[in-house]
Amino acid sequence: MKSVSLALAREIMGKNIFEMEDAFRVYYPTPSSFPALKQMSKIIECANNMPFSEKMLMACKDTHILTFVLTPSILDVRKIVEKQSDQKLFYSSQDWYDRQDFCKKKGKVGWQLVRKEPIFGSILNAWEDQQTFLLKDEEVPTAQIMVYTTIGYFFKTGERLFEKTKVRCADLDRYGFHVEVGLFDTHGLGFNHLSVGGREDILGLASAKKPK
Repeated sequence: MKSVSLALAREIMGKNIFEMEDAFRVYYPTPSSFPALKQMSKIIECANNMPFSEKMLMACKDTHILTFVLTPSILDVRKIVEKQSDQKLFYSSQDWYDRQDFCKKKGKVGWQLVRKEPIFGSILNAWEDQQTFLLKDEEVPTAQIMVYTTIGYFFKTGERLFEKTKVRCADLDRYGFHVEVGLFDTHGLGFNHLSVGGREDILGLASAKKPK
């Protein structure tokens, strides 16, 4: 695969890119919060290694967010961004997920191409049926990727992804239920969980393109 430059990726994706500089503005807002030098070297190396082709970016430029993911967990993200905005970014009435392992998991540094909406046709389906809507080059992302992307994109553009929908993510909670993220309205971003056989009329499947 021919490598795509960051300049070309920016040109193709327009506003639908959340790159390293955007990520640092949101998730490492002060020099004292920056990662250690060794980590920074890895981050910069990953930022310069685009795992998606020009053809893939062109096909996804209106439907996906090209996101440079850093390591903050969901709990880290909540703690960091709530100090930076006077708007509600997480439901204040929810704390059940504070004690869940999926919220404590760190992200893996690198590029992700995250769909901005649930996969078409996946709403009102159980987990197994939703898998049939995934293409061969797609996978179900973690909740960390979805939260990181949704919140970061809001900071950059003011747009609330998944404002009236929710998406199932790859993570399981301690009860074996898949984690849901969405309904990102003025009350904040919400979390829920549902059994594999459960279905809801606003619940679809999250997806991201597989990096090469």
